[in-house]
Amino acid sequence: MSPPLPSVFAANAPDHVSMRQVPGRGIFYTRDTQWFIHSTGLVTVGAGLTVPNVQINITADAAFQVTKVVAALYGPANAILTNEFELDGILLDVRITDNSRVVTEVAVPLSSYAGNARLPFVLPYPLVISPNSTISHTFTSLAAAERRVRLQYVGLKHFDLRKQDIGID
Repeated sequence: MSPPLPSVFAANAPDHVSMRQVPGRGIFYTRDTQWFIHSTGLVTVGAGLTVPNVQINITADAAFQVTKVVAALYGPANAILTNEFELDGILLDVRITDNSRVVTEVAVPLSSYAGNARLPFVLPYPLVISPNSTISHTFTSLAAAERRVRLQYVGLKHFDLRKQDIGID
């Protein structure tokens, strides 16, 4: 695994612009950073069934730096269930299109990939996803009853500039 991306201020850039280097892709200058949550819709997985290709699209205007992953399981009348062990009944396979990354080698229990709202899964270091990418999920239920789940990625959006936009040669 790679170490986190460095974030330092460029020597000749305005104070509100930071620089980050992406190995193999070059240097990017960031004009603004804001926290953001990307989320799947509510996914209904029938007992013993698979729901493939549940996508989250990362916008073209910003890279997304994931710091936490949260899953919520819904019961009758859309009430959020608080028993995190219920998440074990769902397997998850994740792929990212920015460089065809496979995040999970095999489908893993959802509870291994995501925490819950009280205790989110905090990544050991941030996962940076390029602008204009897609996170694709496949949910498989091992449970005897249908499961309804929502998966959320919490992190930072980094809006990049070109060097000429800020007057750096």
